Amino acid sequence: MAKSEFIENVIKFILSRSDDELGELTIEKVTYTLKTSRSHIYHAFHDEMNMTPAQYLSKIKILRSAVLLETDSLITIKKISQKLGFSNSEYFIKLFKQHFGTTPGKYREFIHLLPGKDL
Repeated sequence: MAKSEFIENVIKFILSRSDDELGELTIEKVTYTLKTSRSHIYHAFHDEMNMTPAQYLSKIKILRSAVLLETDSLITIKKISQKLGFSNSEYFIKLFKQHFGTTPGKYREFIHLLPGKDL
């Protein structure tokens, strides 16, 4: 099923945020900026993406954290969790492990061991 133009616009808006902007982004800010209601965005995500907008936003933050782990060997896991707006690093680690099956620290170690990766 093709995504609606509305969902495409929401996704583009979220993905175009910098790491710092993403860390401060809430669904309320998305709905305000895109001039839509929380109910409309919730139902659209539920119907088309089979997840809530908050789940999608959290997923994007976790994916962005993986990029930071791969590209910045000096940033701490705690700093990544703060930068991307997680309430605490333990919660961030829990979500990261649910998504990737490993902790952020182990993920970074693994990435470092890959050929051609000079962290």
